[in-house]
Amino acid sequence: MLQNQCYNDEYDSTLKCINWSKVTNCQIECFNAYVESDCELGGLAERTLSNSDLGDAYHMLTKTLKDYAQKHFPKKIFAKFLKPYWNVELSNYHTIMN
Repeated sequence: MLQNQCYNDEYDSTLKCINWSKVTNCQIECFNAYVESDCELGGLAERTLSNSDLGDAYHMLTKTLKDYAQKHFPKKIFAKFLKPYWNVELSNYHTIMN
């Protein structure tokens, strides 16, 4: 399930997908170290959150994980030249299918 997860970068509207087949153990260890050392994430587990705080906590958690993943993991690169037949119409159909 995780290998199919793609995300939009807040500053870039293109879809980013992690290339899980190229992720090394070293990259995973670096990612884990950054996540474990993040003070905000550590404090999140110790706090009691109200319903109004849940949305902010969820946003902070997912943003932090996405930022670290973008920093440490290789991304898939869409090579347009591999699909010269691809056009806007096919993109629309692909969007509808997903």
